[in-house]
Amino acid sequence: MPSPLGQPSDIRENPTATRSAGLYFILINGVGLALVASGWNERGPSEQARAVGVVITVTAILFGVSCHRWPWRLPLVVWNVLPALAVGEIWVLTLIGDNPTGSSLALLLPPYYCAQFLSLPRTAVTLVLGFLAEAALAMRFQLAADAVTETGIYATVAALIVLATVNLRRQRDRMVARLEAESVTDPLTGLLNRRGFDRFLDMEIARAHRSGEELTVITFDVDHFKAVNDTHGHAAGDAVLEAVATSLRRVCRVTDGLARLGGDEFAVLLPGTDVTGGTGVAERLRRALADQAAAVTPAPTLSIGVAALSGCVQSAAELIEAADHALYAAKRAGRDRVAISVPEERFG
Repeated sequence: MPSPLGQPSDIRENPTATRSAGLYFILINGVGLALVASGWNERGPSEQARAVGVVITVTAILFGVSCHRWPWRLPLVVWNVLPALAVGEIWVLTLIGDNPTGSSLALLLPPYYCAQFLSLPRTAVTLVLGFLAEAALAMRFQLAADAVTETGIYATVAALIVLATVNLRRQRDRMVARLEAESVTDPLTGLLNRRGFDRFLDMEIARAHRSGEELTVITFDVDHFKAVNDTHGHAAGDAVLEAVATSLRRVCRVTDGLARLGGDEFAVLLPGTDVTGGTGVAERLRRALADQAAAVTPAPTLSIGVAALSGCVQSAAELIEAADHALYAAKRAGRDRVAISVPEERFG
């Protein structure tokens, strides 16, 4: 996926961008090699100039193959100056061939590539370089008046192409961001859904293993939620779920992972928090929900399980299993309470 506009990124992570660059150098230089080698201009370049042109185009073709097949073998600095290299090569080959035919069209491609895949500053720089190259070639091969006209036409067309591409890219980036957010968000509560929570859990477990930080998870559900739906209707059930989500936001940090896993099942991931801190969050959640009970009928209660990473609990699956085990213990003890997973008892 192309990087967001204005933000630098490693273009090598974008296979569409690297393959497009590779195909550009292969195709453009394949045509250039044939033209330079054949001396297609009626006067034809000198033998020395033709040899230089062949070397440049063959090298560029091999470079294009590397871009297409092995993008990570090329240093990032090469990718950063790639559009400028393309503009410079077009200018040099046009001078060697002593014929500007097709150069204007070829010079439109580097700015278009930048607008499609790179940041706005790089696009602007490449657009200026293309304009300067076009102006230099026009002055070399045409009368001054004609050169000014052709350069103006190039600048207008190039600017329109870049503006249109940038606008389409912005629309695409917004749509992709919206779809990405929707794919990991529960539509009723606005919390993470299971996909979003699993992604966040995997990331935080990996980080906790690297840093040695504590990591605690809370799982809970609403007591007798099915009875709420059956007795009071699904609208009342939705109101209960929304009240739970509101209570979560009140007691948790912005860095915590708040999720509705499905139905009345919720989970909270607490980075940098031990089991004692997680238990405190769980108790505050119960109290916060009780404070809202007057606005929700019937008044909801929660059964909550708390578990933390430990020597016996290392993976995401083990952490969730431990928290669920504590949740079931809270239900067996009478509901509306918090239970803590004890690794020695659970896995010993």
